[in-house]
Amino acid sequence: MIATAAPTSTALDTGIPGLMCRRVWSAPAVLSHALLALTFQKLHVAPAGANVRADAIAAIHTGADFEQAFGPFGTVIELANVSRVRFDLLANALILEYLHGEGSGAIRLRGQAPKASVVIEFADHETADEVYTKIWRRLGDRVELKPYRRDYRDLGRVPVTLMIGVLLATALLVAAIQVAADAGSSNGFDWRWVCGVGGAALAVLQVRVYRAFTQPPTHLELAARFSTERI
Repeated sequence: MIATAAPTSTALDTGIPGLMCRRVWSAPAVLSHALLALTFQKLHVAPAGANVRADAIAAIHTGADFEQAFGPFGTVIELANVSRVRFDLLANALILEYLHGEGSGAIRLRGQAPKASVVIEFADHETADEVYTKIWRRLGDRVELKPYRRDYRDLGRVPVTLMIGVLLATALLVAAIQVAADAGSSNGFDWRWVCGVGGAALAVLQVRVYRAFTQPPTHLELAARFSTERI
């Protein structure tokens, strides 16, 4: 392997090929903002109302100045200060939580600096996934992917409650039919028919429970290794 000198911060943030090159996304693929530009160290975000010309976007790829391209209303997020990235798979949106103000490194990740967040919405899943993947790659081992946890109590509360209700209703109705039969009166109900209807209803509800417990993840979440607070 050929040893090379470490690049300066200016080089890292401008256009070194491969991992350190600039990545640019714009409308209509990006719905919530006019332009996104990702470098090795920073994420630059232009608001939706910004008038970003096509030639300005092309110039960013070749090393144009970000302040001129994004204007005074652009947001600059230092990737070293990102504490959480949430990828909403249903809404095709990214939520970035980051720290700003004085201080850096572990002190900032422990909550000593004020927090801010930005929500970036995309027109399709492919673009959202690409941006999420690129940001994750830039963040590297500073963040970890949180395991996706389902709240089974919330998922199964309604169908399980309905199943219990069907069981109780079926049992009570069958008991009432038997009491009426023992008393020598006929109410027109057959306990076998009641059990059949109750069983069919339980089968439908079991399918709902299965689907609720096996549905795919709704989001992916990256969190800084020094932070345990959720968005």
